[in-house]
Amino acid sequence: MPTASFDGKTLAASCCGVEVVLEVEQGADRTIIRKGLGPREHVFGLGTRAYPPDRRRGRFLLFNNDLYGYQLGMDPLYASIPLLVFIEGGRAFGLVVNSPAYGVADIGALRYGEVTIQVEDRPEIYVLFGPSSLDVYSTYSEVTGRPFLLPKWALGLHVSRYSYEPQKAAEEVVREVAQEAPVDAVYLDIDYMERFKQFTWDRRRFPDPRGFVETMHEIGVKVVAIVDPYIKAEPGYKPFERFLECSLVTENDEIYLGRGWPGLSILPDFLNPRCRELWASHIAEFVSAYNIDGIWLDMNEPTVFNCDVTTTRSRIYALAGATPHPLTRDELFCRAPHGAYHVINGVKIPHEKTRGLYSYYQAEATYRGLQAAGKEPFILSRSGYLGIQKYAALWTGDVPSTWEGLRLTLMTVLGLSASGVPYVGCDVGGFAGLGDYELIARWYQAAAFFPIFRVHRDKATTDAEITRLPSKYRHMALEAVKMRMRFLPYLRHLVWEAHLFGRPIARPLGLEFPEDEDAFKTHDEYMVGPHLLYAPILDKGVRQRDVYLPRGAWIDLATGRVHLGPSWTVSEADMPLYMRSGAAVPTQDALLIYGEGEWIIYTDEGPTAVSRRGNAVGLNAAWPAVYILGERLDEVLVNGKRQTAVYTKLGTYVEQGN
Repeated sequence: MPTASFDGKTLAASCCGVEVVLEVEQGADRTIIRKGLGPREHVFGLGTRAYPPDRRRGRFLLFNNDLYGYQLGMDPLYASIPLLVFIEGGRAFGLVVNSPAYGVADIGALRYGEVTIQVEDRPEIYVLFGPSSLDVYSTYSEVTGRPFLLPKWALGLHVSRYSYEPQKAAEEVVREVAQEAPVDAVYLDIDYMERFKQFTWDRRRFPDPRGFVETMHEIGVKVVAIVDPYIKAEPGYKPFERFLECSLVTENDEIYLGRGWPGLSILPDFLNPRCRELWASHIAEFVSAYNIDGIWLDMNEPTVFNCDVTTTRSRIYALAGATPHPLTRDELFCRAPHGAYHVINGVKIPHEKTRGLYSYYQAEATYRGLQAAGKEPFILSRSGYLGIQKYAALWTGDVPSTWEGLRLTLMTVLGLSASGVPYVGCDVGGFAGLGDYELIARWYQAAAFFPIFRVHRDKATTDAEITRLPSKYRHMALEAVKMRMRFLPYLRHLVWEAHLFGRPIARPLGLEFPEDEDAFKTHDEYMVGPHLLYAPILDKGVRQRDVYLPRGAWIDLATGRVHLGPSWTVSEADMPLYMRSGAAVPTQDALLIYGEGEWIIYTDEGPTAVSRRGNAVGLNAAWPAVYILGERLDEVLVNGKRQTAVYTKLGTYVEQGN
């Protein structure tokens, strides 16, 4: 059983063979938490960061921030999540610092052997135990809430651009792509709105919005519409008049006005329960009126366009090839609604003190609105905080379309996934900048096993839809989509595991192999759940790559070769994918089994049991075929019934029928 004590200065906690000692220094409006950093201690968490998923040696600002075209080392980004998972010698614990205010987390950057977390607040502090690193995430989701159940269609291919319009062009591009690949969703960016006003349609561009949505539904495609927090300050505009009663205010109790896409706007006070109810009713009314399927929450840090200095210094340092300079408080606060206040039970609180909660409560209200409209909720949010996994998936924002941006995307997605947010994705193709066709194709491949698989590009950038790529690269991208579709049953299983237990889906290797030092230093591969290791090619003109395989036996799903780890190997596959011994992985065409054991596979129809000992396989559900990898067997006993087997380069194949 966990034990803990706190004497006002030292917090000591222990469980599961892990001893935690934190030094806590509290002031009137500031708290500093210190702990030692072990010589081989690794740290995951802290949300969306342009940094390797192991945060060791980094210094990070805790403040949600919009940073267009970010590069390696730039900080902070869109979602600061004050969860840290410490791993050393295979043992782990988690630390939650529940403060939505401005803060700094220093992971042995300024002081070599010390972790320091400072927040301008008096936060709640939680120490989370496992005993394993993955168990810590289950504990975290017990405390902050289990992830919502991602709709099945949300695992498919999503197409998006800033912006598909007018209506006819949007319909044409979706139909075109759907003829080549199964498209599950199309996203509408802000140009569908009338002068960027929330809950409106530009009838010149979309003369029949309900008809557009119904057309998409007829071809099997869901529609996700963007919604920003800006409510345009315009008399006669109904949302403006309704949200006046619960918008952010100034110190003098005047209406706070910030600049957003619609121009001068008010911002709903999502910390106010009445405001959340009002927002949920607007979402429900909007979704019901047009039969929209999901909501895309953007700019919800929130960001205002009240100054232009926020990223200047950081971008100059990055372009010069130097380590990006940290942003100052003034630079950060300038892009936030500085001078705005929330009103809670009659008490005014500066926005900076509660910033992390803004996107959390907006997502909660949006989720309730989708439920009220009778929808299975799907929300894609740019910003977030502790517990955001209950309501939304997150993506990693405006990454540049460069080869460096592609490599950074893997780090950013894995770091966010290891921050307690299992449903994560990126802008496939990169958002900012032209990029090139080979890069776009490799981006499709790299993201093939991310939970959210969305192609999205900025204005004035190269088309990234599969049908718009040259034939060579179209084939590469299409093969990535086909591979994802083949493994959808496994991804769905992992979604259920995330929903039930809070476990990450796309995992840094160090989470799955916490005693392996090389695993923590490998940022260009990732585990897909516990059973698959994926090592995409991330460099221009490359046709093979080195792959690190942690301990155990691994089978190359392209060649059937077996490798023993820990070891390095060279793969010549276009999409190197390995399966770990002691695993059962469901696919569209077969149940893959490598090694022996017992497994539970989750489906929408319920959990199903699988077992294998020798040539005997036990199933309590029907599969099209069973593939026993890496072995040659003349016959297989399936539920006690002898069945003739066929041997291939991957192993023994037994067809089951439907």
